[in-house]
Amino acid sequence: DVDSRGITADLTLDVPDIVLGTFTLTGIGVKTGLTLPFDDRPVRFRFGMSGLDDPFSMTVMGLGGGGWFTDDLGLDGIERLDIAGFFEAKAAVDFGVASGGVSVKAGFQFSVGAPAPEQTAVLELTAFVSVNGNVDVLGIASATMDVYMGLSVVVPSTLPGDVLLKGRAECSLRVSVAFFSKTVRFGVERSFKGARLPAPSG
Repeated sequence: DVDSRGITADLTLDVPDIVLGTFTLTGIGVKTGLTLPFDDRPVRFRFGMSGLDDPFSMTVMGLGGGGWFTDDLGLDGIERLDIAGFFEAKAAVDFGVASGGVSVKAGFQFSVGAPAPEQTAVLELTAFVSVNGNVDVLGIASATMDVYMGLSVVVPSTLPGDVLLKGRAECSLRVSVAFFSKTVRFGVERSFKGARLPAPSG
């Protein structure tokens, strides 16, 4: 892609599933990109394995999990680094007239970078739990619920600066009956200021 700002090239490859005895690794998508600007901005290189919306899955002796890895590098350093891993448990039931299932994910996410161009770069470590449940009755009525809860510690990469503790909870519920469907979403986020880190001495 060429425009007045520069040249951008992206490539996405799907890696075949890996099965070695009781070990399986599926859903890996390798994403790379290169940006060559025409102005004084630095060259950028992007590399990633899967992502937040499409994490890879890993199973070892029946225990499942997954994650993703992305980074955005430039000649001036790291613009964004995102690493995450999680464990996952699933269960399903089928009574003939009704069926359903539930999955629970628990893991961590480590991020380095600036959330927005005008903000200071930060180091962020998040522990999270995600729950998904669904039920279906004779294909006529169904309901799906998603719940996410995360707790983050945010440390500014430039000192002095304040450490922040952030909590976030989100819930969405989708109900379908015949030709009627309704989705409700709500969430809350709170931040608390912690200790102030001093500037490095010397």
